[in-house]
Amino acid sequence: MISGGPAFVALRQIHRWATFLITPVLAGHIVIASGLLPGYRGVARAMHAGGRLRVAVARRVWPGWSRRRGL
Repeated sequence: MISGGPAFVALRQIHRWATFLITPVLAGHIVIASGLLPGYRGVARAMHAGGRLRVAVARRVWPGWSRRRGL
């Protein structure tokens, strides 16, 4: 017998499945932001250091944007 009642049991299940869904998304964000993947090396500076980015990284990761900007 659970003291919270049936609503507590249902909310526990929702919490559990939401954890399974959100954890890989969060882990992926951390991997990308850290620059571990070769395609995203140098991008952390744009995300976390005021938007500064090397021109070579901008051309590699965002070629369309860099062409429009004339880089």
